[in-house]
Parts: sequence; C-alpha cells; structure tokens
Amino acid sequence: MGNLVLFDKRKQAIWQSFDHPTDCLLPGQKLVSGRKLIASISGSNQSFSFTVLNGTLVSSIDTNPPQYYIASSRDDAQNSPLYDFDGRTFTALQDPYTSQFIKLGPDGHLRLYQSDAYDWKQLDEVMNSYLGNCGYPMVCGRYSICTNDGQCNFR
Repeated sequence: MGNLVLFDKRKQAIWQSFDHPTDCLLPGQKLVSGRKLIASISGSNQSFSFTVLNGTLVSSIDTNPPQYYIASSRDDAQNSPLYDFDGRTFTALQDPYTSQFIKLGPDGHLRLYQSDAYDWKQLDEVMNSYLGNCGYPMVCGRYSICTNDGQCNFR
C-alpha cells in the first residue's frame, strides 16, 4: 500500500508515513484536518498547499496570510470516484484494477495519476471542474493577466 511503518519492541506502530503526507496521497491514505499536502517550489518561488480547514477542502499559496484559490465544501466534493470527503478527512480512493495516486503539483493543480504498463499518466484533475485554468494564482506569472479564453496578456 506504500505506507512505511516503524514498530517498537512490542510490535506497536510508533510512526507511519501515511501520517506525514508530502505532496502526494496514496490510495487509502487520509488527509486529516491539521495536515497539508505541500507542493514543491514552483518557478515563481511560490509554494502551494492543500488541506482540510474547518470542514472545507482548501488550496492556497503559502503566503502570510495564505491566498486561497479553491474552497470546496462537503456538498461540493461528494460523489467522486477519485476521493472521499466526509468534512473531516480527505481520502484517496483505491481502484482495485490500477495503481493510482493524487499529487499537488508546483503549479497548484491537484491531479490524479495512473500507471499504465510503462509510465505514470495524468488521468484527471481533482477539484478543477468549476475553477478553470484562469482561477489558479500565478498561472500567467507575476506581471500578466489571464483572460477568459485562457490566454496570458502582459500589461
């Protein structure tokens, strides 16, 4: 399953990697309130995070204060074959026929990847249905604006 577990002498789990997510969630791994997925630093030196906050799934740029760009309630996030969200935990679901994982990329996009016979392929974008490309911060860099047709205009 991908969970590294360390045991003590009595065979009690004392640490496990599923409790300390980085930028990915493996099937069955839970993201609980207070834990974050943190993407690697992007070319614009911005870091993105994804977490459960007050019963809502949120994505933000890690600034002070954070700049939120996705907020999805439990009602918005229901009925997904990719994940389950009960208001407290976000869980990557297991497809018994394939190998998959969810990753927060350095561009702030949360994507589902699936293994084929040779490589990992992007299968779907998680939580992008209502946001569109221009809804992501820094999509056009610091000094340009994203237009309705998804093009970047320098002003």
